[in-house]
Amino acid sequence: MRRKSAWILLAVLAVLLAVWMVSCSQRAKKSPGGTEVQQEESQLQEGREVDGAAQMAPRDETGQDRLAGGSSGELTYAVQRIEREYQADDGTPIFLAKLSWPAFDGEGEGIEAINRYFESWAQDKLTEYADAQNSTRQAALEVYRESRNLSWTGPWGESYEVEAVRTHGDYVSVLMASFLEEGSAHGLPYREDHLFRMSDGKSVGICEMTGKDQEEWNRLLRERFSQAVMEGDRSLYYDNALETLRTYDMRKAGYYFTDTGIVFYLEPYEIAPYSSGYVEISVSYEEAGA
Repeated sequence: MRRKSAWILLAVLAVLLAVWMVSCSQRAKKSPGGTEVQQEESQLQEGREVDGAAQMAPRDETGQDRLAGGSSGELTYAVQRIEREYQADDGTPIFLAKLSWPAFDGEGEGIEAINRYFESWAQDKLTEYADAQNSTRQAALEVYRESRNLSWTGPWGESYEVEAVRTHGDYVSVLMASFLEEGSAHGLPYREDHLFRMSDGKSVGICEMTGKDQEEWNRLLRERFSQAVMEGDRSLYYDNALETLRTYDMRKAGYYFTDTGIVFYLEPYEIAPYSSGYVEISVSYEEAGA
């Protein structure tokens, strides 16, 4: 989350800098003395943030909020969705949040605990968006205030989709794919990975699941990612990718289950540029000790 926040901050600063440059250019062209522009700006009301009411995604013909999901191993699940639009004081849409999360079928303490976890996850996201001091929604509002008469390119948005759900033994892996759109910027991809023990619903880490300690995983994953760089197209990676991997803390690596093993990934900008996407390697369940 810290890396994602850093990306958002850099993007906001870049947009605000562009807006300031355009504003200065227009002042120079329209009113050397500044009178015309200052008069126009004085008519803009800063106002207060007005968050639009929650807008649920369209229901299906049965009237259920739960939309078709899928099945994985011993579990079946549906996908719950919610959309919420936030507006500026003048009614202009500035931010659209789209959230999706799995709702697992079945009874038992573990399944119920996992479902409660994701219900809280969704509520925490909405609370984060409503934060007037530190949220992507607030960042969008600040950019809109600075650029609505100059270069506002439309509402920002953030979406979360259920990308992959797999089970292995007593564990279930959930991969959430996120995308943050910031007007004219190319957008920021992001992933959240979640791993649960189904018997009790506890959120666990890869070390607890496999019995390997973090040093073992560091050695194995550094070797595998380095091998991927050396055997792949070197133009897809940064020049210092191998040097970075020598000391890289693999606790930062994300992971999710497939039918044959565990995929580990590094986010864009870690060892490769945005255009290269996620860098992924795979470890079989047998080798992982799972």
